Amino acid sequence: MLYSYKIKLVYKGSDYFGWQIQTNGQSKTIQGELERALKIIAKSDEVKTLGASRTDAGVHALGQVARITIPIKIPEMGIINGVNSVIDPAIQIIDCRSINGKFNPISEAISKEYLYYFTNQKKPLPFNLDYFGNISFELDILKMQSALKCFIGRKDFINFRCVGTDTPDTIREILEIELKQHHTNGLLNVLPSDYYVLRIKGNGFLKQMVRLIVGTLWMVGRGRISENDLYNAFDGAFKKHYGPVAPAEGLYLNKIDYRDGF
Repeated sequence: MLYSYKIKLVYKGSDYFGWQIQTNGQSKTIQGELERALKIIAKSDEVKTLGASRTDAGVHALGQVARITIPIKIPEMGIINGVNSVIDPAIQIIDCRSINGKFNPISEAISKEYLYYFTNQKKPLPFNLDYFGNISFELDILKMQSALKCFIGRKDFINFRCVGTDTPDTIREILEIELKQHHTNGLLNVLPSDYYVLRIKGNGFLKQMVRLIVGTLWMVGRGRISENDLYNAFDGAFKKHYGPVAPAEGLYLNKIDYRDGF
């Protein structure tokens, strides 16, 4: 008999080649490390996992959700404590719930929310390199904040996906988006004194979509493209990427919403 659980994870993705196990089996992934830990506590190779979001290499998570299936019944806290005792400390399970095996963390997600942390410095501190993106050019933050409205709503994001991906449906709906500046007031010297956070919530995201939105906003902030250019990007025809793919290090999968409130 197999037993299924819904889990919530946090992880530092810096040293991992993303969430999904690679076909070559050589690259270290979050999913692979999770399954390694599950095999230890279940004392069996008969374990399966399915993650809600296939985060890319270097991307972090504050609220990844996954379904795990193992051949023995373990109390929920036993799953949390057992896995956390043997898994890489860069990964932790923070919540666990016993479920029926039909739960699909991908199709049952109502919305996802990402955060993108970045600095605007000539040369960022080395302590920040794993956790913040950075752009060294001067930015007009007010222009960037004004341009956020261009992304709201149900639109064709074909110009905001990784080139080469074969996703047939590029329509997505952005529900909320905001850009805020934060100050650390010198409380910790290892943190930047000023940084920015883009928060974006939608019903789903294409591969590298958030990072392309950030890179495009940087181009707005530099005066390279206008709001009118952005509106033209959503006419359903692939033209080009309007900005660079922002570095993976600044991206965090913040939370995934489900009807059961997990």
